[in-house]
Amino acid sequence: MQEAPINAPLLETQDGSFTLRHPLLGATYHSTHGALQESMHVFIEQGLLFVAERQSKIKILEMGFGSGLNALLSRIILEERLPSHCLAYEGIEAYPLALETIRAYPLPPALRAWHPAFIELHEKPWAHAFAWGARMQVMKHHITWQAFQSEHTFDLIYYDAFAPSAQAELWDTASVQKLHALTHPGSVVVTYCAQGAFKRLLKSHGFAVEALPGPPGKREMTRAIRL
Repeated sequence: MQEAPINAPLLETQDGSFTLRHPLLGATYHSTHGALQESMHVFIEQGLLFVAERQSKIKILEMGFGSGLNALLSRIILEERLPSHCLAYEGIEAYPLALETIRAYPLPPALRAWHPAFIELHEKPWAHAFAWGARMQVMKHHITWQAFQSEHTFDLIYYDAFAPSAQAELWDTASVQKLHALTHPGSVVVTYCAQGAFKRLLKSHGFAVEALPGPPGKREMTRAIRL
């Protein structure tokens, strides 16, 4: 894909952290009920920490790299709570954010010490693997979900695509088939989305689906384990 950086306006969410609104899709990158709370609850607590209980080397794929908040939280948790673990992290983003947008993005007070690492994450080139800290390897892909391919599977997928109302094509049969192709038995997929049609597709494509309590503002979220 050709570089097409997005300048997205900032919005403060109910927990005091910030999200961005995509200017083309009209959708926010995180929950307006609390960007930080949503990322921590859905992707870290029900994803990374869940998988970390059973293995120390974890390959993560994030669909919807966006602001990089999930990647940053993953590194923080790795360094502060998982001293014997290492992460190989890949992110997919069809609409990279402009660096000026990232530099103006205010991290929550608890994360501000990580601002230099956050900027470094975004300044690194696309399509080149790099060490980000002592135990985390990162590779960013400027590509659509439909075009993405990988020679290996992932232990954990953060499925952080825009909502079905904004991008229905990311929640259809073809997308679930891709989730199946990119995982192996025991792999975990976590998403904030609890749409019934999406959960039925996951079940019909070989995933055991759990409806878990959602973050603030959402009754449920979804965790699926590949059978």
